[in-house]
Amino acid sequence: LAAVEWLGGYVSLTFAVVLAVGSLPDVAAMLIGAGAILGVAALRPGRTHLDRRIHWWLAALAEVIAAWIIMSQFSVGVLEAYTLPFALFALIVGALELRYRPELSSWVTYGPGLIAALGPSLLVVITTTTPSPSRQVWVILGGVAALLLGSRLGQRAPLIIGSVVTAIAALHLLSLAGPWLLLIPLGLLLLFLGANREKHQRDLERLRGAYSRMR
Repeated sequence: LAAVEWLGGYVSLTFAVVLAVGSLPDVAAMLIGAGAILGVAALRPGRTHLDRRIHWWLAALAEVIAAWIIMSQFSVGVLEAYTLPFALFALIVGALELRYRPELSSWVTYGPGLIAALGPSLLVVITTTTPSPSRQVWVILGGVAALLLGSRLGQRAPLIIGSVVTAIAALHLLSLAGPWLLLIPLGLLLLFLGANREKHQRDLERLRGAYSRMR
């Protein structure tokens, strides 16, 4: 197995670099194969956790670069086509890290992947005069999904990242309709909080307790 790992993984990566001058599709194919072998090799018994981590990240990097090369060959210009593959592999690596080290914080395991998935798209939305409606929907739905997942699993990073992304994207969407429109939800929120002050104080205490128990 070690021989297969060296020949299929490391040697393939070396050939990919050598072939970079010639044909990018060949490089992508070599990187896909190398990433798969490195990922399987990371699960080989007897490895230290540091060794597994290095193999996981090398495999993820190889697969992501291969995906970027393939998309560039087809002139794919959508930002998410480049950010989501990296985010997906980062989340997979984070989940594997959590399997071997359950004491890790969710900021270490899920934070990088979620930021890579939602951060660039959110930045484009709030800095573009006329952002794409589909991108706006994706950012809001992605933020809500991360929020719900974090709440369900008891993980701080998805909860906070999802909340921040959803709030910023929703407020930006309202601001596009006119600054005065922002006063409507803010006014309703103030009325709601004022009418239910005592109940919300008790709810806040329960939320603080639940948050302190999250990773």
